[in-house]
Amino acid sequence: MKFFVTLFLSLQALAFAQTPQQINERMRQAQSFERMGFFEQALNLYRPLFEQDPRNAAYYQGVKRSLLQLRRYDELLALIDRRLTVVGDLNARVDRGDVLFKKGDEPGALKYWQELLQQAPLRDTYAMVAAAMRDNNSYDEALKVYLAGREKLRDPSLFTLDLANLYELRLEFENATTEYVRLLQSDQRQFPLVQRRLLEMTNEYEVNENIVATIEKLLPNHPAAESLHRLRASLFLQNKEYGRAFSEYQTLERIANPADKANAGNEIFNFAEEARRAEACDYAAQAYRLILNLEKSPYAYPALMGMGQCLRVQGKHTEALEAFAQLLQKTGSNNRNPWTLRAWREQGEIYFSDLADMPNAIEIFRRIYEAYSDNAIKEKSDVVFRLGDCYLAKGDLKNAAQWYETARRFAAKSTLIQDKINFSLARLEYFHGRFRSTLQLLETITNRPRAREEEENQEEAESMVNDALELTLLLEANFADSAGALLSYAHAEFLTTQQKRDAAIDSLQQLVQRFPQATLVPQAQFSLAALLVKAGKYSEAAAAYQAILEKYSDSVVGDRALFHLAELMGERLQNYQQAQKLFEQLLRDYPNSIFLDEARRHARRLAEKNRTL
Repeated sequence: MKFFVTLFLSLQALAFAQTPQQINERMRQAQSFERMGFFEQALNLYRPLFEQDPRNAAYYQGVKRSLLQLRRYDELLALIDRRLTVVGDLNARVDRGDVLFKKGDEPGALKYWQELLQQAPLRDTYAMVAAAMRDNNSYDEALKVYLAGREKLRDPSLFTLDLANLYELRLEFENATTEYVRLLQSDQRQFPLVQRRLLEMTNEYEVNENIVATIEKLLPNHPAAESLHRLRASLFLQNKEYGRAFSEYQTLERIANPADKANAGNEIFNFAEEARRAEACDYAAQAYRLILNLEKSPYAYPALMGMGQCLRVQGKHTEALEAFAQLLQKTGSNNRNPWTLRAWREQGEIYFSDLADMPNAIEIFRRIYEAYSDNAIKEKSDVVFRLGDCYLAKGDLKNAAQWYETARRFAAKSTLIQDKINFSLARLEYFHGRFRSTLQLLETITNRPRAREEEENQEEAESMVNDALELTLLLEANFADSAGALLSYAHAEFLTTQQKRDAAIDSLQQLVQRFPQATLVPQAQFSLAALLVKAGKYSEAAAAYQAILEKYSDSVVGDRALFHLAELMGERLQNYQQAQKLFEQLLRDYPNSIFLDEARRHARRLAEKNRTL
């Protein structure tokens, strides 16, 4: 009899015996079932593997995950006990408490975990037990365990990130900030992480002042004082408190590298650039002036550039031109100095875009064109296109075409330049009313097999294709009416390009009146509204946007019209309640709009503003 029992057990063992390849295949099948959500099938594959080798962590984890998904807690407890008989696995011991908690035996789970902490008072034990408590939403108990671990192990720097996250979950922002600062004190390399988390916390819960005040309390004699000032500066910038941010950067200028004369003005320049990018030009200008007043600073050239750009944003074009002239005086107009080219370009753009002074713009851009050899492909090609744009703005389509064609000298190795030439020429054909040849030129862009451009040109190349597709769709949708609405619309766009705003407005208004049934009318109304905004005719612009929403809400410009109308109501007409309603309407009526995120932010901000009015 004993012989037969032994034989049966031997045969059973042979039945379970598998090659490594078969075991690996079973694991892959089990993992595949698990990914698809077929947990019963996954369990049927994981369990025999675990029974054959209960020491294997991967088999154990597979069975555990499957049983947790199936909520078969008693089976899982038995499996954990089986594993613990063969291996002293801390993970499995913590898992036992987790399963008890999920089973509904919270007191039993807490008691088990406390006994585990007494038996193995190690860092990993405290960390794993607290994490399991946190994952089961037992935040109070998790907090006690983390703090007890610190005390028991006599290390106040333990669990800083875990505690910071936990305090944040409990909405204890001052304590969370204290822990993030403690993390920074123990490891300065964590600054980007700490900065990001504090900014996210501020943005999500609007507790900027609480966090700033907490850092203020920690600042005196703190070993990481410089980093704390940087944190405060970034918080002030995010909250658009530029005066307070400037004060922090001035402090950083004093304490960061006081003896580094070769880098004088670095922190002030960093603030100036942040403020300029945020269009807080008054504060940026103050910072740039501080740099320019320094006896010697490597940031003098970029400070003059930034000053000019700020003055331009503020509409102080004469002063901006003077700032760029000062920069050119410092460089000696040496075309080998990159700041020379940048200053010339800025001057040219002011004359072209802001002052509509084409003769001076052409003079500046020709100066750049003549200052560089044909080997300077980037510099020459950019300015050639700008010269074409200048003549186009003058209404001189012949000279515009000649300058665009000139760019072919630089197009041999660049599909992007070829596309820019063809798109520019397509626009000229469009303004002439020659729509068939316009489409032919656009097809050279949209149908071209696309070789990957250099990384820095990828975005510009994609933008060019999108512009070509947009104009193609406009023409194809309205080609049947090319002698009527489409021709009128092209003429209005030509007038806009020449910066003849009033004439363009009249042309679009006539188009809407003469061709009320044309498919182009929604786009014409949208362009009309945009021009009315630029002309400062806000009530008329609002009426134009409203007309789109009343008659053409399902058109491709419907969500854009609603978004811009909401912006107009809030920013120009100061009707904040109506603006909030319009942003909320966009969220309801256009759930797939590209403006959803912006609309949601605007709606929240306006809701807060309206509560305080």
